[in-house]
Order: sequence, then structure tokens, then C-alpha cells
Amino acid sequence: MSKRSTPPVAKTSTVAAGAAGASSGTLLVLLANNLPEANALKSWLVIAAPSLSLGIQWLWLKISSTMDTRNRKRTQGALFSQARVTLEKAIQNPLTSAEHKASLREKLEALEKLEIEAIEKELEVLQKA
Repeated sequence: MSKRSTPPVAKTSTVAAGAAGASSGTLLVLLANNLPEANALKSWLVIAAPSLSLGIQWLWLKISSTMDTRNRKRTQGALFSQARVTLEKAIQNPLTSAEHKASLREKLEALEKLEIEAIEKELEVLQKA
């Protein structure tokens, strides 16, 4: 089974893309119908409406997918930073026992390993693209 280079698109994104595409196509047909019969653009606009609809739907899905990926990465980065800062503060706390500090250091190392693995996965996806 092949791996996807982009995350799966949410069902709501697909529905929204379909709505955007259908709305734009319908709007184009309505605008064309308001043109006088003698206008040469009228028939071309009606003919182009389905293609424009599909193009807008594709564009919507691409933008939605890109934004979802960026938001996921931003959230992931913020969580990694927050966890690292919290662990480092606890390790620096003079009231923390030596045993607890050792446990916190192990958690910090595990966090760093997890962060590196996440970066490696992103690199693998980029290399396969």
C-alpha cells in the first residue's frame, strides 16, 4: 500500500469544496443568462461553468489541505515547546528531588526523541513526493 504525501482531506472540507464549486458554477450560469442573446460570451460562459466549478473545487481542497497541515504543524510545535519548557523548569527547580529530576530528564529525552522522529517522518514524506 502506498503512503499518501498529503494528509487525508476532512469530509467537511470536501463538502465545502463541493459547495464552493457548485456555487461558482451556478453563479456563472446566472450571470451568463443575464447577458443579451446577441452577446457571444453567453454561450461560452455557460459551457465553461462546469469546468470552472471543478477548478474552484480543486483549488479549495488544495488550500484547505495546506492550511490543515500548517495548523497541525504549528500546534505540534507549540506542544513540543510547552512540554520542553515545563520539563526544563521542573528540572531547574531546587526543590525537586534527585529521583524526580532523573525521571524528568528521561521524559525530556523521550520528548526530544519523539520530536526528532516527527521531523524524520516529514522528511520521508518529502523524499517520496
